[in-house]
Amino acid sequence: MTFTLTDFLISIPIAAALIAAIVLFYKKTDRSTTPMGCFIGCVILFWFVLCFVGGVSKRKQAKAESHFVKVTLVSNRETIKVPKSEFIGNDTVYRNRDGVYKNDTGKELVKYSVKYTKNGYEGNVPIGLLIKPNEYFLWSEDGNSYMFQLPPKTTSVTYRSSYGKSNKLDFTYLEFLDYADRVANDVNIVGYSKN
Repeated sequence: MTFTLTDFLISIPIAAALIAAIVLFYKKTDRSTTPMGCFIGCVILFWFVLCFVGGVSKRKQAKAESHFVKVTLVSNRETIKVPKSEFIGNDTVYRNRDGVYKNDTGKELVKYSVKYTKNGYEGNVPIGLLIKPNEYFLWSEDGNSYMFQLPPKTTSVTYRSSYGKSNKLDFTYLEFLDYADRVANDVNIVGYSKN
C-alpha cells in the first residue's frame, strides 16, 4: 500500500492523541513499562493509524473516480476523465469499460480487422465500422492493433492450440484504425458513402 503526504499529516496528530491517552491511562493506573516497549508500541500504533487513514483516503479516491471513465483521445493519445453522465443512449456501454477512445480528429475513422493465414492476406474484403467525429469506441493497445497504418501483405502466423492439441488455428487477425477516405477502396465500410 502506498501512502501520500496527506496520509502522514493526518495520521501524526491522531496517533499522538492516542499515545497521549494511553500514557495518561498508564499514569492513572500506576502501571509501568520499559522505554523500548513504549517506543515499539508507539511505532505499531502509528502504523495501524496510518494504514487506517490510507485505506479511508483510497476508498474516497476510488469512489470519486468511479463517477468517471478514462478516455484516450485519438489525436494525441492523451487520457482524460469523462463523467459517466455524458455517456447516454448507445454510449452507455462505455461507462464501465477500459480501452475507451474518442475520435477527436474531426474526420471519419474506420476500425476494421484483416485475417491473415500462413499464405498471407486473406482475399476477402474486410468490413469496417465507421466512427464519426466525437464518437466513442473501444480499442485494444495490444500487439495486434495498429492505428493509421495500412495492413501489410503478410505477417507471421503462429500456430496455436484451441480446445486441446488436436484443434490448431493457423490464422490470425490484425486490427486497424485509419481515416475513412484512406481505406475507402480496400474496406467495405458500413454506412459510408464514397464521394
